[in-house]
Amino acid sequence: YSLVTSTRGTTSWTLSNGLSAQRQFNPVWGISARVAREDGLDSDRNRTAYVYSAAVTANSLETLRHSLVLSGYWDETGGITTENRGVNFNTTALVYDGVDLNFIAGTSYSQTADGSTNKAFLVGAGATLIPHRTVTITLRYNDRDATIFADGAPDREDRTRDFEASIAYNPVPAVYLYGSQRKEERTSQLDRTVDTFACSWSPFPGGALQVSVSYNEIMYSD
Repeated sequence: YSLVTSTRGTTSWTLSNGLSAQRQFNPVWGISARVAREDGLDSDRNRTAYVYSAAVTANSLETLRHSLVLSGYWDETGGITTENRGVNFNTTALVYDGVDLNFIAGTSYSQTADGSTNKAFLVGAGATLIPHRTVTITLRYNDRDATIFADGAPDREDRTRDFEASIAYNPVPAVYLYGSQRKEERTSQLDRTVDTFACSWSPFPGGALQVSVSYNEIMYSD
């Protein structure tokens, strides 16, 4: 259960009731699933939603893992219906100690509040490098092709390709530093660069008293 009251006088709350199941058949194959109903208010508008997911995992080797995930939701808020569903296949391989490779491919369908629909296909690949226990470097490339359908308008193609590089530095448990840069090439909008910086300080990590100070900043070139 969650409750949010806005300074503008609106109230939002959500009550979620769900059922989860998980089964590991053997060291290689396993399945999991969850279905839930959510009821509540969204900015004083009645809301009902159904959320679901199911996954099949295959760990053929200790260093090679695969998963196939189906997920989606149906949402009605204030008489307006939106929905989304998709399927993703993901593979992760531990090539060497401290070097992980990842590949993902998936497709999705969504319907927005204005009645338009979106069909998309995504392919992505990435790598996580840990040259030292205090440093984590992540490289990621994604290519997403979408077709947008709307009544009374021609179909529109929307393609986004992005490459992101990030580095995280954790010299001691109390200090965390992070920086990333993502370059986006978009057919429907101008290309842009997104820079992210973040840091945090926790003077008593693992103690009974938890205190944390953090800062983050995101800058867009457009």
